[in-house]
Amino acid sequence: MTISEKYAAAALFLSLGVGLLHIPVVQATEDLAKAKSALPTISKSPFEPSRNPALIAKLRSFSELQQRVVNGDKAALAEQVTVARAIATDIAHEPNSAWQSASSLHALIKYVLSGGDPTVLGRLIISTALPETERSLARGVLAYARGDRSGAAAQLDLVKQNLLGPSLAGHVALVKAVISSHSSTARALDLCQEAALLSPGTHIEEAAIRLSISLAIESGDIVTVERAHRQHLLRFPRSLYASDIDARVARVLVVGSDVSNRLAKKMEGIADLIPSQRRRAFFAQLAESALRAGELKTAISTARLALLPPRSAPASDTESTATLLAIEGAALVLAADRKEGVRRLDEANAAGPGAEAAGLIAASRNLVTMIERPTRHARDSTMILADNVRGEEKVLAIQPAIPKTEHAATAKLHYQEVLSKGKSALATADQLLEQAVK
Repeated sequence: MTISEKYAAAALFLSLGVGLLHIPVVQATEDLAKAKSALPTISKSPFEPSRNPALIAKLRSFSELQQRVVNGDKAALAEQVTVARAIATDIAHEPNSAWQSASSLHALIKYVLSGGDPTVLGRLIISTALPETERSLARGVLAYARGDRSGAAAQLDLVKQNLLGPSLAGHVALVKAVISSHSSTARALDLCQEAALLSPGTHIEEAAIRLSISLAIESGDIVTVERAHRQHLLRFPRSLYASDIDARVARVLVVGSDVSNRLAKKMEGIADLIPSQRRRAFFAQLAESALRAGELKTAISTARLALLPPRSAPASDTESTATLLAIEGAALVLAADRKEGVRRLDEANAAGPGAEAAGLIAASRNLVTMIERPTRHARDSTMILADNVRGEEKVLAIQPAIPKTEHAATAKLHYQEVLSKGKSALATADQLLEQAVK
C-alpha cells in the first residue's frame, strides 16, 4: 500500500458514524525524511492569489461529500473512501508552488482535518515553503492528523481562529473542542458553540452539536443534552448520524427521576417539526429504552405516541408498526395488564414483525404463560397458624396437607423449572432489545 493509499483509508472513520471526531493514522517518521530529501529547497515567499482553482475545487469536494452525508445522502457515505484516495493521488505530485496561496493551503488543511492524507502538508512544513504566520496552524493540524493531541494543542493554541475565514475557523474551533474534551468539558462545549456559530448549516456545525451531546451525556448534564438534541433535530433532521444520536439520548432521558415530566417537556414543540420517519424512529427509541430501564408507563405512552397520526409512518412500514406494538405489549404484560398486553402482542404479530420484534413477542407470551400457569399442588397445600405458647414465642408454620412424599420433591423441581424458564425468557428479551438498538 502506498503512502497515499494508507492515509486515504483514514476517511473510513465516517462510514463508522464517527463523523469529524477522529484521530487519523500516524505517518511514519522515515516517510517524512525520505520526502524531505527528495524535495528542492524553496525560499519563503508571501502568499499569492490562487492560480489553480481546479485544485481548490478538488479539495473542497471532500467537504462537500461530507455535507451530503449530514443531509441524508447514503451514496455520499459510500463514496468517501474512493474520493479521498483519488484526491490523495492527484495532489501527491503537485509542486510546492501550488500551495503558495492562502486559499489553496487552507483548502489542503481542511482536507487533512476531515481525514485526508497528511503527506503533502508534512512535505510543505519541512520544505520551508510556508510563511511563518501559517506554521503554527499547519503544524497543529499535522500533529492532530498524527494523533498527537498534546502537540496539536500546543500549536493550535497559538492560532486565533477568528482571524481565519469562517469555514476554516469553524473547523479549527471544532478540533480544539475535540482536544479540550479530555481536560475541560466546559471549554470544549464553548468551542463547540463557537464552531457551530462560525459554520452554520454545515457538517462542521452538525459535528459540533454531536460532540456537545456526547460531552453532556458523559458529564450528566441533561439540560445541555436536551438543548443540543433539539438543535440537531431541527437543524439536521436527515443526518445519517441521527439514529445513533437518538438512541444515545433516549437512553439518558428515560433514566432518573421525573421521567414522565421530562419527556413531556422534551416532546413539546418539536413533534411536528421533524420528518415523520425520524419522529417515529425517535419515539420508538424512547419506548425501547424505557422498556429496558423498567419505565413501563413511559414505554407504553411513547409507543402509542409514535403510532398516532400524523406521527405514523407510511402504511407500508408494517415492520415499524409491529415493533412498536410489540414494545407496548411487552410493557403492558410487565405492568400486570396482561389481557391488554396480549391483545397488543396479537396485533403486532398480525402486522408482520421482523425477527427482533417476533422474538420479543414470543418472549412476552412465554412470560404470560409462566405467570398464569397454576403451580402444581398449590391447591393441595393449606396454611396452619399454630400458636405455640412458650413464653411469648409464636410460631407461624406453613405445612402441606399431604405427607412429605415424592409430591413435594416434584413441586420443588417444577418451581425451579419455572424460575429457570423465566430467567431464560427475560435474558432472551434483553438480548433482542440489545440487537434492536444496534
